[in-house]
Order: sequence, then structure tokens, then C-alpha cells
Amino acid sequence: MRLKIVGALFFSVLSLKSLHAQQEITLNFSNVLFFETNVNYEYLLNENMGVMLNTGYVYGLPDVAEPNKFFYIGSEFRYYAVPKSEGDGFFVGAYTRYKNGFYPAGQTERGRPIGMPNQYLTLTQNATVNHEKLALGITFGSKWKSESGFVYGFCLGFGRNLISSYSYENYQTNEEKFIPGTYELSYGTSQWDNALWDLRFGFNVGWQF
Repeated sequence: MRLKIVGALFFSVLSLKSLHAQQEITLNFSNVLFFETNVNYEYLLNENMGVMLNTGYVYGLPDVAEPNKFFYIGSEFRYYAVPKSEGDGFFVGAYTRYKNGFYPAGQTERGRPIGMPNQYLTLTQNATVNHEKLALGITFGSKWKSESGFVYGFCLGFGRNLISSYSYENYQTNEEKFIPGTYELSYGTSQWDNALWDLRFGFNVGWQF
């Protein structure tokens, strides 16, 4: 699935290149510090407007209890308010982003065990939480360009997940050990995951050609 998405993105870029308009490729160098790789391709429609395709992978902060790892791909429309050159200066925009990933979390079973109705039993084990999300949001930032074509800038985006789907992988459940009606099953959450909100930020460097 991921290879198909990346392939579609690659061929879309090739088709845009054939139009001979200003284009640029940038790398989000700041987010490498947060263990994320992110590459962006922008096609400038004119001096005030551009469309961007971006992809990346968050491979999780080390030494944390619930590292959230996910692949993402997205698109963005940008409007440059007062460009000095084509596609530079302050911009505002709208974006959409698809994410697919997972994180480890605890599985907890609670209830009153069969044969011991006066006791309350809790069982825990490890599990994996898979998630799939589609977000829509707004973005803003600024970009500067040198005469040689070198570009650099920053961006910040904030969005809401329109789709937020979770599934769970566990070793086994023990519902048969509990009195019917008393059994409860729950999974832990990751402090690095949010079911509702989507956040983007970064400092980017690259080349316009």
C-alpha cells in the first residue's frame, strides 16, 4: 500500500516537471532532531500560488515507553501574500495528510473470576495499537530564496483528523476466566499520539529550479 502511494507521488512529480514551471524540493532538517524524515516537492502555479506534495516517516523517539511510529503522505495549497520573487515570502495555506502507524501499549483485563465472585482480578500484557488517520488543516510560514535558487524557510500547520481509526494486536484474551457481565478489556494510549488533532512544523532547506 505504501509503495503504491509513493509510486503515485513520484509519477505525479514527473508529470508536473514536464510543464516547465518553477519547482522546488526541500528537506525538513529541523525534524531530524525529533527522529522524523520529511521531503517536500512544490510546484508553483504562478508567483502567488503553489501546490505541494510531501511524504515522510516518524520512527519514534528513543528510550520512551510508547514510541509512536508512522508513515505519512500529504498535499498542500499555498498562497504567497506579497512575493518578492516567484513563490517566496509569507504564505498561508490548506493541507491534507494521511498517516498510518503503530505504537506499543498495555492490554488490561479486569473482572470477577469464575469460582471467586467476591474477588476482583486484573491481568495485563503487552499489545500493539495500529492507527490510520486522515487530517485536514491550515498552515502558514515564510520562505526566502537566493538568486542561485537556494530556498529556506519555516512552516507551522494545525489540523483536525477527519478519520481516526484504531485496531489492536494482542497475544490472547482471557474473557472465559471471568464471570459474564463483569469482564472489561482496555488498551493503553501513547502520549505521542492524538486521535483528534494533527500538528505540522519544521524548518526547510532546498532548491528551486
